[in-house]
Amino acid sequence: MEDGVGRALDATVFSSSASTATAPAGILNGVSALTATAGGGLDALSSDLAKLAGAIHAAGGGRNLAVFAAPAQATAISVLAPQSGLVVVTAPSLAAGTVIMVDLDAFASGFSGDPVVDVARDATLQMDDAPADTLSATGSPNTVQAPIRSTFQTATWSLRVILRAAYAVRLPGAVQYITGATF
Repeated sequence: MEDGVGRALDATVFSSSASTATAPAGILNGVSALTATAGGGLDALSSDLAKLAGAIHAAGGGRNLAVFAAPAQATAISVLAPQSGLVVVTAPSLAAGTVIMVDLDAFASGFSGDPVVDVARDATLQMDDAPADTLSATGSPNTVQAPIRSTFQTATWSLRVILRAAYAVRLPGAVQYITGATF
C-alpha cells in the first residue's frame, strides 16, 4: 500500500494537470516540454541536461538542481554521467523518455502527519477513476452513477488512504522537462 500511495503522489506531482478541489496543480502545469536531442548516448544526455539547466537558469534559478526521470533515463544518467554531481531520482510514474529537472530551492512542500487509512465493510463504492460527488441525483430523469459496488453485498472490504499534502513551485520556469529522451 505504501508503494501505491507513493506512486499516486508521484503521478499527481509530476503531472500537467490543473489544480482541483482535492489536489494542487502538477508541477508541469503550464510548462512546455523542451525538444529532446536525437542520436542517443552521452552526447544526447549532455545536450538534454544542458537545455534543462539553461532554461531554469534563464528563469532566475539553477542553484540546487535535481533530476527526476523515468527508470531507463535515470539509469542511463547514473551510468553515462556518474560524476555529474546532480541528484538523480528514479520516478516510476513517469512515461519512458521523460526527464524533469527542478530547482529544489524553488519547490515548496508540506505534509500533515501520517496518511489516514480507513477500512470499511459496509461502503458503497463508485468504481471510477474520476468519481462524481454524489452516487445519485433526483431530477428528470433521475440519475445513478455507475458502476457502483456494495462491499456489504459482495462480502468485501474497502480501503481508503488520505494523504494531506501541498506543494508549489515558487519561481516560474524553475521546472523544465523533456519527453522522448534518446539516452
